[in-house]
Amino acid sequence: MSEPTQTSGGAGWHPDPSGRHQLRYWDGATWTDQVSDNGQQSTDPVAAQPATTQYGYGYGQASFPLSSKLKRLGAAILDGLLFLVTLGIGWIIWWVVLWKYGQSPAKSILKMRVIKADTGRCATTGEMALRELVGRWLLGFIPFYGLVDAIFVLVDERSQALHDKVAGTVVIDDPDNLYAPVR
Repeated sequence: MSEPTQTSGGAGWHPDPSGRHQLRYWDGATWTDQVSDNGQQSTDPVAAQPATTQYGYGYGQASFPLSSKLKRLGAAILDGLLFLVTLGIGWIIWWVVLWKYGQSPAKSILKMRVIKADTGRCATTGEMALRELVGRWLLGFIPFYGLVDAIFVLVDERSQALHDKVAGTVVIDDPDNLYAPVR
């Protein structure tokens, strides 16, 4: 099982790396037997797995359902339409409010979520700000950056755009809110 990084929040509830439950408790050093599904806590012994099994880019197969390239394109188009319909300012407010859930307005509607590629946990508000403000908007001033950013979604094995790579994130389908942050 993968271990949360020190920057991922340390001890606490994280998506269960075994995939058997929604959440499993990380005590800061190891995964515990404590698990949670839909708010109900129980125990399930941690099965030993090889140390090479990890979440994230370059570490083999991840156990989270990556969004398809077509769905990511649809979300980008829907975000653009919502921006127009809300006259921009409504969309920007909606966009920033949803960052704490690892979503944009379109990702929220389409049941998609941005998660950290190395841990599988929902991106925080700060990580979303890095992804969106630096990885997308600030670097967007570089000529042809937007085009190259979009092409990366098409050619990258994890459909990571450049702004995802800046923040170390991937976009997943999350129709049951399994990767939503714990409130």
